[in-house]
Parts: sequence; C-alpha cells; structure tokens
Amino acid sequence: MTVRASDKNSGIGKVQVKTSASGRITDIATSSPKASSRTVRVNTKKTRLWVRVVDRAGNVSKWVTVTVK
Repeated sequence: MTVRASDKNSGIGKVQVKTSASGRITDIATSSPKASSRTVRVNTKKTRLWVRVVDRAGNVSKWVTVTVK
C-alpha cells in the first residue's frame, strides 16, 4: 500500500498502522524529512487495516480504514 500525505512545515515523521481498531500500533519511520509519499509493506492476512500519519512536530492525522484485497 502507498500512503500519501504532505506537511509543508515540519515534514512527515512516520506512518502508523494497526490491524484492528484497538490493536497494537506499528510505527514506520520515513527516511526523508520532507517525504510526501511512503510505501508501506505489511505482512498480515487481515483484510482491514487502520493507518494514520504523524508529522515531525508530533501532530497526528485521523485514522483511515483501508480494505486490503
């Protein structure tokens, strides 16, 4: 899956993924401070994932539910 986000001030810090609404959060750091896109590989048999982005200032986006086919 590819996650697209942008932040003109502090840049994208990490992508967070979990396999259930109340599940454990997995942090995936970005390699570029001004990254606007991040490809995330998740090894799971789940058909639904929850994803959000955290910028380098610590601000978080809302959780987005993604259906995996």
